[in-house]
Amino acid sequence: QFRLQRSASSISLTSFSMMRYSNDCGMPDKEKVPERVDFLQQERGKKSAMLLLTGAICGLVGFSFVGFIGQFQFSFGPREVNFRGEPMASGQNFFPVSISDMVHDPNTPQGKCFFAFCMAAAMCLLVSFHSYHLRNCYVGDDNGICGVSYLGLRSVLPPMGLILCSAVTMTPIKQATLMEKVSTGVHGFGAGLFLMGYVLFEIQCLCFSTVVHLDKRGGEKVVRLAFVALTILAMAVQVFCTGAAMNGDKLGLCCSDVWQIPTQADIALAQTNGHPGTALDAMRAMESNTPMLLNTANGTVLTITMMAYWGEAWSGIFMICGLIAIWFYCPERKIDLSERFGGFVPESQSGYRTLEDTS
Repeated sequence: QFRLQRSASSISLTSFSMMRYSNDCGMPDKEKVPERVDFLQQERGKKSAMLLLTGAICGLVGFSFVGFIGQFQFSFGPREVNFRGEPMASGQNFFPVSISDMVHDPNTPQGKCFFAFCMAAAMCLLVSFHSYHLRNCYVGDDNGICGVSYLGLRSVLPPMGLILCSAVTMTPIKQATLMEKVSTGVHGFGAGLFLMGYVLFEIQCLCFSTVVHLDKRGGEKVVRLAFVALTILAMAVQVFCTGAAMNGDKLGLCCSDVWQIPTQADIALAQTNGHPGTALDAMRAMESNTPMLLNTANGTVLTITMMAYWGEAWSGIFMICGLIAIWFYCPERKIDLSERFGGFVPESQSGYRTLEDTS
């Protein structure tokens, strides 16, 4: 009974303390209701702009880092060997056909960084709800798809697509099983939501909305449409070049990656060449009937592969630059919030105001 009374007393003291103090940073006094409402709206808009910028920077770092590290490993990395423990006959290191192929292994440095930065970007974009709070994105709540407004779709679909794209990694097509191809499809669906969602909702906002407020003097519409066009162009290059690189042999192009299932002779040759780890990997691949890389692409196919890789990288970079343009032109980022505490008492050591101070 004594313990129950003591607990009740503690709860009462805590409740009393919580009721007694408040921390209305910058907010007008409680009697000024219109001013308080205006302050909350301004604070919400400024926080949304800050989250949008933070998410855009994280995404930009993620795509740029992975893009350049892939090129660096190809150009300056140690020469790779095939599953026989022999140098590639082409004399070239393996070059992935896409950013997704580059980061498919989450245990590699590029895989870890891509996941971390893209997940941070997606979370910031998701909680920013910038299409609701920034007037250069707000298109009204009347129009939508299947009863869901464009505001809600734009706030949710692109960041959710980025989460799927970064969390559900793909498996190289030549090595993928049926279920791995399904997960690769989920990965591609997420990438489509992220990129195409941005393109479609941005075009709807800039070209068809009669509600959105744009900076006409600063050329906001032209700048944002330019990033949309660049994103579409980079995506088209990526799709076209990926198809050509994956079907280089059928198109008569030289020379595609060569994939084969290792044999016992290949495993023995890898051990003879002093690569026991490669021999172990080849043994696992032979047991699971999984192809491994025998020779890397070169010539025309290699050039097309590089174009596909950088097409995907630049599509993500241009899309994120479009988000930075939204932040740059939004008036909410320039709001100057009050730098005072509502009802603040200078003699108070805590920095909080009491309810008696505002009564």
